[in-house]
Amino acid sequence: MRVPFLKPLLLTGTLWAIPACGFAEADLATWLASKPGTLHAAPGHPWLQEVTFNTRLHCQYAWVSGHSDGNEFWYENDKEVRRFYFGPTVRFLDLFTLKADANLVADESPGGGDLKFGYDSVFELFLTADLSRFIDSPAVDSFKLSYGRREQQLTEEHATSSRDILTVERSMLDAYILPGVPVPSNPTGIWAELKSGRHTFSGGILSSDHGSELSDWGDGRLYWLTWRCD
Repeated sequence: MRVPFLKPLLLTGTLWAIPACGFAEADLATWLASKPGTLHAAPGHPWLQEVTFNTRLHCQYAWVSGHSDGNEFWYENDKEVRRFYFGPTVRFLDLFTLKADANLVADESPGGGDLKFGYDSVFELFLTADLSRFIDSPAVDSFKLSYGRREQQLTEEHATSSRDILTVERSMLDAYILPGVPVPSNPTGIWAELKSGRHTFSGGILSSDHGSELSDWGDGRLYWLTWRCD
C-alpha cells in the first residue's frame, strides 16, 4: 500500500504589496524576509516607531491513491483554508506595541458547509507596554505587561512551531486547556513576561469567557504561571 500524502500550503510573513513587475524573477524567500509589509520604520521617531502589516494564509489539500489486498482505491478531499489572518503591528511612544489580526475566512466545507471569505472574528488584539527601562536591575533583561486577546502558549507543546512537532496535529489535551465551543478561541486577559538570562517567566489572568472579539469577565478566571529555561 502506498503511503497517503498531504500537500499543505503555508504562507506567513509581512506582506503588503506584490511588485508590479519583475516579481517572477525575484527570490520569494528574500522578499518575504525583507518585511515588505513595513510601511513606516523610524526607531528614533518620538511618537511613531513602526507600522507593519502582517498576514498568514494556511491552506491544505490531500489526495490518496493506492492498493490493498489486490484492490485499488483513491481518495481526494476538498481544499481546506485553515486560516487567513491580516492586520497591523504598531509601535508608538517608544513604549507601546499594538498588534491586531483579523480572521478573514470561515471554512466549513470539510463538514459539508460553505467556504466564506470576509471578516469572521478577531484572532489577536492586544497592547503591550515594554517597562524594561523603568527597572534598574542587571538581573532583568526585559519586562513587558500586556492586555487583550492573544493566542496563549501555556504549554511547551503549543509553544513549539507546528513545523517542528512530530505529529500531524497537537494533542487534544493541549488544544482544550482553554474553554471554547465548538473549539477553543483565543482568550482575553492580562499577562506579564520577565526575561533574565536563559530564564523566561510569564503569568497572568485570563477570562474563560469566549467570543469572536474581546471577551468580558462575567464568566470564570484562569490563572497561570510558567517558567522556561532555554
